[in-house]
Amino acid sequence: MGTSNPNGGSSGSNPLIPSWLVDPAGTSTENSDTAETVDNPNEDSQTGSEEQSIPTVVVDHQRYSPARFTKSGGRDTNSLRRAVSSYVRRSSGGAKNATTKMGSSRKTASKLLGFLQEASNNGIESALKSLNLESLSGNSMNELFIELTDFLCSEAGTVDAGIARDAFIKTIADVNEEQVIDDGTLSYEQVQTIFELYITHTIEDMILNEIGTNIIFQTQTLDDADLVQAQLHDFIRNGVSDALSNSGNKINQLNQNEIGSFVDNIYESTFNLLSALYEEGGVG
Repeated sequence: MGTSNPNGGSSGSNPLIPSWLVDPAGTSTENSDTAETVDNPNEDSQTGSEEQSIPTVVVDHQRYSPARFTKSGGRDTNSLRRAVSSYVRRSSGGAKNATTKMGSSRKTASKLLGFLQEASNNGIESALKSLNLESLSGNSMNELFIELTDFLCSEAGTVDAGIARDAFIKTIADVNEEQVIDDGTLSYEQVQTIFELYITHTIEDMILNEIGTNIIFQTQTLDDADLVQAQLHDFIRNGVSDALSNSGNKINQLNQNEIGSFVDNIYESTFNLLSALYEEGGVG
């Protein structure tokens, strides 16, 4: 689970988890004597020149205590909703900043969508020709996507690039397992499914990389950890699906100049929907 370049979570000075999430009583500690305001440092090595400064947040020194949903064996979905919501609203500084952090993933998503769009509209041969990859013609769809990994994904080396690559590999596995492509052609629905899977895996990998080590996997058993990750995956994929439905854009009708903005909008809309999980899940 996680990315191909996981880290051990943040140091004590990096406020990834808000204090109210880990308070056993479920009450906020924002006004307590133990809270402090700190600046979240820029992570240029992960997000490149597009990284924006992140606003100050309130953090409690006990933020790494196991969350209630992990104590419940991953069955307290309200607490999981709050963990995801707080990651967007507090740890990342909102949906726009969370989107900015997905630098390599956004670039790969744009390349992937461009390829899928061309393949759906004009055929696989045309899509390969547009990339000067005619040598891959005749490969099975599974082999084709594996060969496209190096072309679509940045060279691994940073956590950000590792997330983009890991998510793409997981997407290939999903496409193969779910038999998304069965006849070598791509319909609009298949393009949307593959794109949806990729966006889902990138956001999931980012959240697991940043807060998973300290919160999500402090469960009692491997089965509990699997349950938590499955719930997290479902929350995110539902958010991506809703963002695509709400976009009003037909993927196959986008021109090349519109793809980058479309990808950014889907990420930001998804993060906004995930942020709203706190209110949707209630406070209990």
